[in-house]
Amino acid sequence: MGLITSNFLNLESVFQSILENSLDAVWAFDKEFKLIAFNSTFPSTYSLFFGKEFDETKSLLEAVNEEKYEKWKQYYVRALKERFKVGYEYKLNNRSLYYDLLFNPIIESDQIVGSSVTCKDVTNRKHLEKAIKDNREQLTETKEEKKEEANLLGKIQKELEVSRENEARLKRVIDELDSGFWEWNVEKDIMKFNSRYTEILGYNTDELCGGKEVWESLIHPEDKNKVLEKFKLNLDGSTSKFNSEHRLLAKSGEWIWVDECGIVTKSDENGNPLLVNGRISDITLKKNTIETLSELEDRFYHLADYLPFMIWMNDKQNKGLYFNKAWLDYRGASLDNEINNNWKDSIHPDDYDYWKSVSSDAFAKKEEFELEYRLKNSDGEYAWVLDHGIPRFLKSGAFIGFIGAAFDVSDRKILSNQLLESETKFNEITSVIGEGIFVENLKGETEFINPEFSRILGWEEKDLVGKKLHEVIHNLPNIENEDNHDCPLNRVLITGETYRISEDYFKHVNGELVPVSYVASPMLRNGEIIGAVTAFHDIRARKEYEAEIERFVEELQFSKDLVEENAKELVDLNRKLRDSEEKLRELNANKDKFFSIISHDLKSPFTSLLGFSEYLVEDLDDLTKDEIKEFAANIYKAGKNVFNLLENLLQWSRIQTGRICYSPTTFSLTELSESIIALYIVNATKKKVKLISEITDELNIFADKFMIDTVLRNLISNAIKFTKTGNEIRIQAVETESEYRISVKDNGVGMEDEIKEKLFKISEHVTTKGTDQEKGTGLGLILCKEFVEKNGGKIWVESEVGKGSEFIFTISKKQSKISGQN
Repeated sequence: MGLITSNFLNLESVFQSILENSLDAVWAFDKEFKLIAFNSTFPSTYSLFFGKEFDETKSLLEAVNEEKYEKWKQYYVRALKERFKVGYEYKLNNRSLYYDLLFNPIIESDQIVGSSVTCKDVTNRKHLEKAIKDNREQLTETKEEKKEEANLLGKIQKELEVSRENEARLKRVIDELDSGFWEWNVEKDIMKFNSRYTEILGYNTDELCGGKEVWESLIHPEDKNKVLEKFKLNLDGSTSKFNSEHRLLAKSGEWIWVDECGIVTKSDENGNPLLVNGRISDITLKKNTIETLSELEDRFYHLADYLPFMIWMNDKQNKGLYFNKAWLDYRGASLDNEINNNWKDSIHPDDYDYWKSVSSDAFAKKEEFELEYRLKNSDGEYAWVLDHGIPRFLKSGAFIGFIGAAFDVSDRKILSNQLLESETKFNEITSVIGEGIFVENLKGETEFINPEFSRILGWEEKDLVGKKLHEVIHNLPNIENEDNHDCPLNRVLITGETYRISEDYFKHVNGELVPVSYVASPMLRNGEIIGAVTAFHDIRARKEYEAEIERFVEELQFSKDLVEENAKELVDLNRKLRDSEEKLRELNANKDKFFSIISHDLKSPFTSLLGFSEYLVEDLDDLTKDEIKEFAANIYKAGKNVFNLLENLLQWSRIQTGRICYSPTTFSLTELSESIIALYIVNATKKKVKLISEITDELNIFADKFMIDTVLRNLISNAIKFTKTGNEIRIQAVETESEYRISVKDNGVGMEDEIKEKLFKISEHVTTKGTDQEKGTGLGLILCKEFVEKNGGKIWVESEVGKGSEFIFTISKKQSKISGQN
């Protein structure tokens, strides 16, 4: 077993090696008589002396039986005061064993902190001495007696040889150790240094020769007085040994930090020292490490003082070591006061026992803890703090205390109490109001129902908590439009909008459908949907009243005053006449424009059709194949123009007569734009025009898909017509809070301002040929305007001659506005 040390004793490697190679038992203890170090020989000596198995966790006095207790206690108590040596006789099987016990106090910072014990087995020596003494008294001059004396002397010689071997062995160990050793012969004033000593300081062996003055000359001037004073006290016998950390001069001129100790190993009969032995260890690295650790400690304290929360630290005895500035400011106390605080007067009386129990238990188990308690602040008032402690361990695993952080949570406690009070009030209020209330989480699972819910629908809270409420009370396959996705109870969790439903049905626990009206509202936290709360009202009585009222109204309808009926009819008739007159004027003007367009725009393509077809009929035999193909292409273009014109005229007339209904649905604008691009890609390719959709994200809108499709097709067709070869057309869409903004942008010929003002008016017929002389009907943009307005939006154009045009239209996101248009 290797040498074991505690944090209390810091033995150097040199002494560890010597002790391990020693045949003597060596052990050390602290002021509480607890074992803090021992070598491999000690456990067997322990068992021999005390007849017990070695247990290093017990106090040394616990191992001593009653018979020997007082003697060993006197030894140990005296060893904490002075250095002394005693002989100890142990009886084993009627045979005496003899030991010399050398007790030597351990001194740190001029204070005795413990003692070491060296137990040397001198049994053989004692027996030899006794045998010599007995034999000298009894021996005669006979040959037999001389022979016995010779044998005795032979044994003594062997003992001396063993002693010399041990001495040589110890010398070899010393020479191989990392420490330097010296020996001072006081009488001759000769000081010798081993090779390791000179090696540490960088000298050759012959460079350090002489007396004590050689050694003194190596000591740093600032350390010399202190070192020599300690050395003198040891020589005088005032201290058991000389021990000092100081600087010695190396050959290189550097100052080397060393730990040097010495002891008087031989004295004359008057106690005057004759021989002093000592050793040094290079502790430069240790000193540098301590300095670095000190700097790191200062940095930690500096950083901790700037943290906005409270930091504390204690040692392994649970005694305070450190409190940061935030703690001291909070407490209005000094560091010394807090370190010595017993906390009974600082922690609220109602919390003290709980605090002490949790913290003491965590300390005993060396486990992390967290607790809340009330701590007295600088104003002398108790305020809530959250305290979190973590155990501290060295790299070796040794426990060295706790470090913790405390936070002032008074405001949070107030809010928590307010929340609890608010919840209590909420429960009290919801228990007495006449509305059924339930709360769902984001998954649609029930978290709360009030008593009125149970009264109306018969369900108990324990039967619903954790279940998806829609599936229990609202999954009604026999009711129209009860799609899970369209159900307001589910939609509120997706859209975050409030839904007010005037009439619906919830399922009673007995299966009955109960008519209700309800409001479903989202619950938001930091803008995120976390659930929904719904309040509903049983409208069975209202439904009965409404049925009665409806019957009553039907009866009243037949008995209304005839004059009132006639007056109302007259007012309505006059209003209708005025409306009809205005519409007739508008229709008459549109009719005139309509026929004007027909007479003008139909005449030209039909003239072309008749002219080309007549020429083909009369001169077919004289025409080449290419000429026939050219005539056929012209006839196709004229026919297509007639078809487009008739299609736009029919669409426009259907709008005017109200035969096109507004039918909004949710559809993907991204997919719609891609399908229209695919439709016109051939026309664009012919003109070497690029069609680019910049609607990259999936964009779903709620509008009449047919109308939006017609608008986009007209705008893209026009853009191709007025874009020159090699240019590009971009389709873009932007979503705002209230609308969708869609645009078709080209870098074509552009237009004048006066043309822009006429584009969307039926009374101003505007048609322009494209860059390849393509013809238009003049009605496409008018159709676009009608369709966009049907979807609650508006359309306009931004254009500059020679740079191109951008047609922009919007679609309203407001459902009420769209419904109004319908």
